[in-house]
Amino acid sequence: MINSKAIKKELLLIIFFLLIFTKATWAAKNEFLTRMDIIIVSNDNTKGTELQYKNIFHTISLDSKTIKLSELDDFDLTNVKLLVLPASVSKNLHSSLEEKILEEVHKGLNVIIEEKSNLIEKFGINFSQEFVWINAILDTNHKNLPIHWPEKIKIEKFNPHNLTIFCMGNEEKVEKKEDETFIFHKYKEEGIPVIVGGSYGEGKFLYMAATLDEVSRHGYTRFPFFHEIIIDYFDCKPKVSRKQLIAYMDWGYHYFENPDELAKKLKNYGITQIHFSGWYPLEETKDFLNRFIDACHSNGIYVCCWLELPMVTEDFWNEHPEWREKTALENDAKIDWRYLMALEIPECMKAVQLEIKKLLNQFDWDGVDLAEIYFESPDLGFDYPDSFTPMSDIVRKEFKAKYGVDPIKIFDPEDKHYKEKDLNAFKNFVQYRTDLCTKLNQEMIMFLKNKENFNKNLDLIVTQIDTFFAEKMEEDIGVDTDALLDLQKEFDFIFQVEDPFPLWDLGPDRYAKIGQSYKEKTKEHRKINVDINIVERTYTQWPNPKQIGLEFLMLLAEASKNFNQVCIYAVNSPYPFDYAYAPYALASSVKMHEKRANFYEFSSSFPFIFHIETKGKNFYLNQNLWPCIKDNGVIIPAGDHTLSFEKNDHNKNKLYITGINGDINNCSYKDNNIFIQYSENKKVFITLNKYPAKIDFNGVVKDLPIFYNDEGFTVICPPGNNTVIFYDEMIKQPTVFIDNKIIDFSTYYIKDGHILYPLDEILYEMKAGYTWNIKEQSLSAEKNGYVLWCQVGNKKARANGNDFLLEVPLVFYNNHVMAPLRFIAESLNYDVYWIPENKVIKIISK
Repeated sequence: MINSKAIKKELLLIIFFLLIFTKATWAAKNEFLTRMDIIIVSNDNTKGTELQYKNIFHTISLDSKTIKLSELDDFDLTNVKLLVLPASVSKNLHSSLEEKILEEVHKGLNVIIEEKSNLIEKFGINFSQEFVWINAILDTNHKNLPIHWPEKIKIEKFNPHNLTIFCMGNEEKVEKKEDETFIFHKYKEEGIPVIVGGSYGEGKFLYMAATLDEVSRHGYTRFPFFHEIIIDYFDCKPKVSRKQLIAYMDWGYHYFENPDELAKKLKNYGITQIHFSGWYPLEETKDFLNRFIDACHSNGIYVCCWLELPMVTEDFWNEHPEWREKTALENDAKIDWRYLMALEIPECMKAVQLEIKKLLNQFDWDGVDLAEIYFESPDLGFDYPDSFTPMSDIVRKEFKAKYGVDPIKIFDPEDKHYKEKDLNAFKNFVQYRTDLCTKLNQEMIMFLKNKENFNKNLDLIVTQIDTFFAEKMEEDIGVDTDALLDLQKEFDFIFQVEDPFPLWDLGPDRYAKIGQSYKEKTKEHRKINVDINIVERTYTQWPNPKQIGLEFLMLLAEASKNFNQVCIYAVNSPYPFDYAYAPYALASSVKMHEKRANFYEFSSSFPFIFHIETKGKNFYLNQNLWPCIKDNGVIIPAGDHTLSFEKNDHNKNKLYITGINGDINNCSYKDNNIFIQYSENKKVFITLNKYPAKIDFNGVVKDLPIFYNDEGFTVICPPGNNTVIFYDEMIKQPTVFIDNKIIDFSTYYIKDGHILYPLDEILYEMKAGYTWNIKEQSLSAEKNGYVLWCQVGNKKARANGNDFLLEVPLVFYNNHVMAPLRFIAESLNYDVYWIPENKVIKIISK
């Protein structure tokens, strides 16, 4: 007999468990249903600011899609994270569309709405029907930076109650002074809200009382920090970044900074190569520079010596008045900040090369930047004889011997050879001067490429102002870019194009044009960099005299797309908050496609970081287990690649490469060890999360330099086509770093659980002086006024006027006096850190 009650009970239990399972499955799936898409809506009939939004998203490496207003009714907004409604769209929504958007925002959609509309009023913004004119903006996150508009905009005032205010507007009167600078006078001290944001259910809305940008298609003219709202307020985090900036650094702006902290700051800025000013007296810079170079190497940063010939040093100028360059007015050529020497004088050239040889051999440079060997002055040239060079005696004699004219007569309006009267003399001198500039560059390039002159291999960069597009520039400064590119083919160096200021008005678009011209003229595209000058400019169409915010980022994005690497002048010019977004701009040309869940396709001409949570996952590049992983992402090499991943909770102690500044040819695990092949014409800095037990370099076990930083252990590998294997084994004793440099002590001794090291080796590495008292078996040491005294077998010690009781005394062992490291270091003004997870003793100068 069938028990109907039992059957009902079982059916109810089955239904109950099915409901629980369905709910759990939906919840599990919903965990991955994250809103990702960015959608810009355009009006079918009216042009709006959709192009400007798209340019901004592209600049910060965010993908966006543009749809037509007519498509919005049927468009599924479920996966949309950010919906952009330009004024041409927001004012033309029918009521059902407005309700659809409101409902979706309540569920988590974010929306940007330009200008007054029915939709924005439904979000609770009340308008006053009072209108005001504005032509200046104050960004509430950057209150000290003035933002000026080239035009006035009329907006309607509204009540910003309970809203986040991002931008305040004002009206200003612009007064031009006699010296071509500008003063801005506010009509009213208080501003009125222009951009505000608020919450609506699970989502957010942003109201813009003025459109994004109707002056420029780039999108930065009115609101240069709009990208911060996108990334930080709407939490639209880019998936890719590229930390590979080069920067010039003038020691005169940084001498007061701690070299170790400065190097860390540069790394955080995304800088991987510094060109350090080489024209200061060595006795002033040597202590700073030695420590700075070590700190930079520890953080994976190249340091190149930046030469600004024909300037050597101010001391060289004072010591050799007979070799000073002359202007066309026969005065000593101190132009702007440079003290110019006449390199065309053979004795001068030889003496300058000796100075450079001394400078380059004294420090652990990675390369040298031969920058701006040209004649004065850019954009002035022959029209300004007071700054025109060269006009040394040797130049005048050579030219007169060849052409029968003293070139100084070219500048005399009363003379028959004046440049506007004797065109042949003028043209001949233009050509003579250009040929001389090429000759001087060639002499210095040959000198710097001669390995016999230096105690190390140095990468060579030659930096010059572009003269392809600024046609008058070649005449002004005597630089023949074609001739320099011919020298590059012969001598193999990096050519760095300096951004010519006559093209600045073209905005970011200029880099595509400049880059294309160099691609057509040389096959060595990977050896062409670009140098961007971040400087104060005369007020015209820009929102700020300096390149800030989106303008700065768009310059980087376009330059990165069209050149191998981007250099900026100078490291202290951009604001720190702009550096924070620079890696996204540098990676903006990366092509990424999520083909299916947990499977990505990439295409890029440079290596980059793909940002993804890496904890508890194994990653496979091109279906092979991949060892190049950071906490916040995966290092993807240049080229076309696929990336997939799977969960794995057993990879916490594996050896990983967390940073590399070169191109990877091949990289994989062999057992638990990392095998890597690379091809580079400069040193390669490879950072590991753990100290390698052994390094095999091209089949031979080798002790390569290793530095320690907060991210891990940086190994400096030689240039060339090389194969390296990093072995992963347990370390039995701590690794000691002094000022980030690994110290290989010859021995160690353990007493009562404490490790002691050779005292003479400790003091040698710390560059401390000491005396040994044989009778007392005691030692006195001193460094920079800090002193200590200690004795074998005695726990009592003294340092800087204070008595100390050591946990273990000094002992003799293996022909050394062994001492506790912490006491010695702290007594001589070092900080000592024990990092247990890496078994590292880190000692840093204060």
